[in-house]
Amino acid sequence: MQRLATAALALGLLASAAAAQPNPTPVDDTFLVGYASAVLQREFSIGQAVVRARDGVLYVAAASLPPGPTAKLEQSLRAIPGVTAVQIVEDPDRMLSEAPAGAGAGGVAVQKGVAALPDRGVEALTQTELYQPRLADPRWPHFSAAYARYLSDPALGNVADVSFGNAFSLLRDDTPIGGRWEIGLQAGVFAIFDLDGDSFDLINADYLIGVPITWRGGPLAVQGRVYHQSSHLGDEFLLRGGADADSRVNLSYEVADLSVSYDVTPNLRVYGGGGYIFHREPADLKPWRVQAGFDWLSPDTWAEGAIRPVATFDLQSSEESDWNPDISARAGIQFENPVALGQRLQLMLQYYDGRSPNGQFYERDVRYLGLGAHVHF
Repeated sequence: MQRLATAALALGLLASAAAAQPNPTPVDDTFLVGYASAVLQREFSIGQAVVRARDGVLYVAAASLPPGPTAKLEQSLRAIPGVTAVQIVEDPDRMLSEAPAGAGAGGVAVQKGVAALPDRGVEALTQTELYQPRLADPRWPHFSAAYARYLSDPALGNVADVSFGNAFSLLRDDTPIGGRWEIGLQAGVFAIFDLDGDSFDLINADYLIGVPITWRGGPLAVQGRVYHQSSHLGDEFLLRGGADADSRVNLSYEVADLSVSYDVTPNLRVYGGGGYIFHREPADLKPWRVQAGFDWLSPDTWAEGAIRPVATFDLQSSEESDWNPDISARAGIQFENPVALGQRLQLMLQYYDGRSPNGQFYERDVRYLGLGAHVHF
């Protein structure tokens, strides 16, 4: 009950932070182009859109958009602070030269009825994924380095928590029902080191590789995935007598899971799903697990669009832990390129309470506070 209450409190605090958005301030057209490109890439997985702006009016090239209705896309772009109107046009540069300077929203209306949006066809190795990263998920592949202070572990106090990996889109195409599908690859290594040890001993390393298949249509994304994870104790931990042959667990399993993600707004997405361990060692590992959470990126930025507040929450529960929740909450700031959404560096405070995400210690309950740097491409 205490962990459930903590989960509710953390969720409430982060939701309150997401709701407390200051009033937008006027911004220049260069920033609007960068912001619009970021929205198109992050929320609609459109990484090559041609966008121009003048006096708050956005011009977007029709040929650079996927087929289908554009109402949701236009709504998201119009929600950007400082945008007065949106036009989907054939030639943004020509429209920009014809629109008189200072026309603003009064001089240009939103162009409707663009009927002949081209089929984008097959794309390979695109820059983004249709399913966005779960920012508070302790086992989502990405590059990170964090300090964690373990508050309730019998053997660990000051810990370095690092990960190396990424998720890639391999192949993407249109579907007969609308939207686009994609097959990708995920790979990551997650390791913890004892900072109180003589040589910052490696304690545990988990290896993950998965193949996700995703469909996305507008704000809705559905991802099915099969992945393998195995866990290994560090040599220094074994040498100092941290475990013996009887206590070591040969933890290795394969999981099939399904997750649904929905963009409530251009800046807030929620997700939920579940999975089943279909092959496992040890054999008595219970198979069912569920997961839910949200990621919030502020629509308002600092330092001319280079810094953005971020809050994210992930809750997982498994049959193995008798359905007690594992809580992961993070909040901080994101450093980004205000002109084009490339890699993002997030500096976040972290809190975790639940079963240890470190494979060899999956039967332990842990709680820690930390500060981490996370890079997402």
